[in-house]
Amino acid sequence: MTDTVKTIATTTTPTVATPAPEASIGLAYEVEEDGVSCRITGIGSCTDSNLVIGSYLDGYKVTRIDDYAFSFCRQITSLTIPRRVVSIGDRAFSGCASLGSFSFGGTTDEWKKLDKGDDWRRGVPATKVVCSDGEVII
Repeated sequence: MTDTVKTIATTTTPTVATPAPEASIGLAYEVEEDGVSCRITGIGSCTDSNLVIGSYLDGYKVTRIDDYAFSFCRQITSLTIPRRVVSIGDRAFSGCASLGSFSFGGTTDEWKKLDKGDDWRRGVPATKVVCSDGEVII
């Protein structure tokens, strides 16, 4: 007896991983004392409205976003923060009146544990952060 192979048609679309967005170029940063990591200090020469902070800048691990780093950068409409960032400084995004969406490369638990400074998003219209495993209301 021969085996019969049945083809079953499905109407679902297979899940395809979305490639990570390309990191924004021109962000200002300072190297930390450890010599391997850095903190973002400002918008620098970057003109992107969909700001993507990469995991590395010039070979340095991005681990922090400094106090007031993007304050009143009204051109920013969306922001992607890498998983390895462990702190966001005081008023880092305050006054970013066009910033409507946040994405974080880590999990919701990692986002909740991330150290966020006073008024880190004051005046920002975004109301949630999209993480790798769900959303967090902010």
